[in-house]
Amino acid sequence: MGWTQAEAAAQLGAKQPHISELMHGKIGRFGLGRLVSMINRLVMDITIKLHKPRRPAVSSRKAA
Repeated sequence: MGWTQAEAAAQLGAKQPHISELMHGKIGRFGLGRLVSMINRLVMDITIKLHKPRRPAVSSRKAA
């Protein structure tokens, strides 16, 4: 949108350091509800797509 981090923070109801974290891909620090709330403030729709992992997960269980 061309906003500075401070402008984005004001629009999204967040603090500038939190916007910086988002801009650096640290979304794991935010709950889903908070992320959805910020997206809703942008008046945007959300689409969630689920898919199988590209490679199988490593199991830590031993075969019985």
